[in-house]
Amino acid sequence: MQFSRRSWTRQKTWRTSLGLTSGQRVPRQSARRCNSHGEGASTAVSCLPYNAVSPNPEILDPGNEPRPGGTQRQLYTLGSEVDRIEDRVTADIPSEEEAEEQGIPPGAPMIRVRKITYDTDDRVVEVAGNPFPTERAELRFITRLERWAQCRLFP
Repeated sequence: MQFSRRSWTRQKTWRTSLGLTSGQRVPRQSARRCNSHGEGASTAVSCLPYNAVSPNPEILDPGNEPRPGGTQRQLYTLGSEVDRIEDRVTADIPSEEEAEEQGIPPGAPMIRVRKITYDTDDRVVEVAGNPFPTERAELRFITRLERWAQCRLFP
């Protein structure tokens, strides 16, 4: 897997999702993974509020990837414990450049997952984007239900 944290995003959507203003810095980490033949790329982008991670410059160094415990552990070391992660799933047609990077034909659809991570104070501490070619994606939804014998609404 290749990691890079060398860029700063200027995209308004990332800053808006993080609840930041246009003047605040947002480090952008990207990762790319391919199979053993260099095909079937999987990519991910993660953005963190700079003011939240700047007290520990090691977090911004791609040479420290991968990290034990990942981003959640790194945020915890800075006093921000993750409470929940919200996944938003959409679909669209990628640009020609992105289709080439993903190793799919032009016009093939993509599923996109925007992961928004909240801390225990209900602040957004990370926004990540994961595009998945539909030919390599599976969505699975599991809903656990309470047993009728244990339901307190109906005696």
